[in-house]
Amino acid sequence: MRSNIKGVYAERWRHARGCGRFFNALRDTTSDHFLAFYKTGESRPALPTSLVSPAPSVAVPTQTERKV
Repeated sequence: MRSNIKGVYAERWRHARGCGRFFNALRDTTSDHFLAFYKTGESRPALPTSLVSPAPSVAVPTQTERKV
């Protein structure tokens, strides 16, 4: 099992409810936003630093803290 890396991560996805094809995506794991998509076999696109979100500075409450 891999560690949960914060920041931009290259992932392979499958369009399960559509055409069924695989594609690659760059996703920012701190915000869950997709930054770029590219076809399988293509090289990873370069991203400008303005698209990468900084790490969150506010602590996110846990599941038990939300149940007030």
